[in-house]
Amino acid sequence: MSHRPRLLAALCGALLIAGLAPEARAQAPAGLPSTEVGKRQVAAIPVTWRALEGSGNAVKVRLLTFNDFHGRLETKAVLSDEEGRPGRPAGGAAVLAAWIDKLTARDPERTVLVLGGDQIGGSPPISALLQDEPTYRFMNHLAQGRCPPLKRGPVPAQPQVSRCRMVATVGNHEFDEGPAELERMLYGGKHAAGPYLERRYGATRVPHIAANVVWRDGQRPFLPGSTIVDLDGVRVGFVAVVTAETPSLVPAERLKDLQFLPEVTAANAEVAKLKAAGVRTIVAVIHEGLTQHVGPSQSALDTPDVTGRLLGLLQGLDPEVDVVVSGHTHKYTNALIRGSGPVPLLVTQAFMYGTGLGEVELLINRSSGDVVMKTSRILTPWADEGPGLEPVAAIARDVERARQRVLPAISRVIGQSGGVTTRVINRAGESAMGNLVADAQRAIAGTDIALMNTGGLRADLDAGPITWDDVFSIQPFGNLLVRLKLTGEQLQRLLEQQWDKDDPPGRIDNARVLKVSGLRYRWDGRLPWGNRTSGLQRDDGTPIDPRQVYTVVANDFILKGGDFFTVFAEAPTPEVVGTDLDVLIQWLQGAQAPVSGSIEGRITRLDP
Repeated sequence: MSHRPRLLAALCGALLIAGLAPEARAQAPAGLPSTEVGKRQVAAIPVTWRALEGSGNAVKVRLLTFNDFHGRLETKAVLSDEEGRPGRPAGGAAVLAAWIDKLTARDPERTVLVLGGDQIGGSPPISALLQDEPTYRFMNHLAQGRCPPLKRGPVPAQPQVSRCRMVATVGNHEFDEGPAELERMLYGGKHAAGPYLERRYGATRVPHIAANVVWRDGQRPFLPGSTIVDLDGVRVGFVAVVTAETPSLVPAERLKDLQFLPEVTAANAEVAKLKAAGVRTIVAVIHEGLTQHVGPSQSALDTPDVTGRLLGLLQGLDPEVDVVVSGHTHKYTNALIRGSGPVPLLVTQAFMYGTGLGEVELLINRSSGDVVMKTSRILTPWADEGPGLEPVAAIARDVERARQRVLPAISRVIGQSGGVTTRVINRAGESAMGNLVADAQRAIAGTDIALMNTGGLRADLDAGPITWDDVFSIQPFGNLLVRLKLTGEQLQRLLEQQWDKDDPPGRIDNARVLKVSGLRYRWDGRLPWGNRTSGLQRDDGTPIDPRQVYTVVANDFILKGGDFFTVFAEAPTPEVVGTDLDVLIQWLQGAQAPVSGSIEGRITRLDP
């Protein structure tokens, strides 16, 4: 999402936290460009808090973190600017592993690898078509020598001590196919459509924890809520939770057997268990995130200006928590943020898709178990420098094997692209990819209007031949497209649901703004919820009549209340058009000329 005027400081987690701690510092270079590369240069600058005393008899522990990997096994270019021009290659399983191995080698006995959730889900075909087993095989490569395979069995009531130097939580997307399939991924077993790369897929080696996911009877936890890792005689506790909004982010029928409890209550209950076990250094892994904002008048001496649902959760966490590894929002976060105690929380999030790698260093007093120093930075695992020049060969072979397995299905040419089309969102919430996909859905469905959610678009499109691989990567969820009828008044109320009721006016994010076709409108983030949209009209300039009925096409995810769009429930019986993937393929195959999307001003934002 584009916030041009505020980019330097906003993406600068290098902020001094004034008045919260004896010492907290970070420095940002001046004059960095408003580009993805500039953002990542800033991200690599450490943020540090240090106590005035207690550093004697201390031991250093390192956490390496990544989040929202989403099965991105192959190295791709990181966008170099906000217009979407391609930049340097980064990420990919073999490259990311090389960076992890290099950093771990500095002190392998005191380094823990932490995964922040959404390792799978919305994956490209190389992982998704093989039921995401290649991604779990990649994680098992990372866990070799660290951890034994998981075993199915009763979840222990108390946190267990482990020498396994790897911890993961689940994100909402791990539940995309329901708990039974997630359990298969964790504990092993052949999928009904398998086998794929193995005769019988084996259990993962990566310990997964999630304190707030329980079976519907409320008596049995789905996973352990916490764990204790022994690092050279120093014990570090890890507690994890996934966003409690998961039931609104996954098709509801797939979660009928699970409950998602309030995050803070569940996390603090596990923190109490860790404290009772004598653990004083605690890391919370929370699959929920923030957006950092900094206005042009702010400097590196200011408190971080952050918004997002995670912020409220941080205020309620037990003050014994030292670090929060976050995810879910696909943002860069590296900041010291006021929590419930006198010492600021160190909060990190390492972008997404394996193109970021968090490095957190903790100095822990051996006598008291307290953290006396904490520092973090977010690195980019570039493929064209440092460890990325020597990708891990075993993982590269495994990725290539997966690619060859799916190649016949994904290489079929569907159409032609006339230029680069990206999901990069302008400050109004409009994107070129969103316009292209919404146009395709409206054309095939034959409706007045199309509405497409941002989270359903997962890849960009390059110029040249469009393959089945490209189309699946854009729309990997297999959502059904549905034709329905809404009045103009219902459309207006639906658009108001693009924001949360409790968002403060003037600080409105554009993350949930729907992509539209056949519709134009304006919105103003300074206005209160329920009154932000205006000027609704058709493409030809005809105003939307509140009393008139319009035909609309949307996917069944938002139709069933996903992303909190509840107005759809008022529509009469909808009619299924087909899957979003099939509809996009049909439209591309019928195109008479190369296609491309562009931002056209369908959505106008009025606040500065």
